[in-house]
Amino acid sequence: MKRGLWLQKLVGVADVGCVRVALTHKFVLGSMLVAIVAVALPAILTSSGIPVAPWVHPFVALFAGGALGFCLSRRFSNTFAALGRSMDHISRGDFALPAEDRIAPKFHDETWELVVGIRRMADSLRGVVG
Repeated sequence: MKRGLWLQKLVGVADVGCVRVALTHKFVLGSMLVAIVAVALPAILTSSGIPVAPWVHPFVALFAGGALGFCLSRRFSNTFAALGRSMDHISRGDFALPAEDRIAPKFHDETWELVVGIRRMADSLRGVVG
């Protein structure tokens, strides 16, 4: 079964295999997550009996933001590295894209649309050249 189509098989009403989430929305949700962690974690610690100094809130926000930034940057760097490898293959006349470039993310965004566009270009070039 294709990845992402499990919901359609389960419920029978899904019309798409995956939802597109814009990069802007991902960053906004990430910022909201950092704010929630910065507010909630010290409050949870205080309610559990662990005293929290007032200066802890900014450091919790910095840590949450850094962790989120690290995760997002790893995802983007992996996507762009795969795009770079694909473009290198195409520039050498090899229009069969590497297998790791065919793995779809859980939530499509503009970078995934770029991957799909490069695939279409490679397929078109394959048809023209060979």
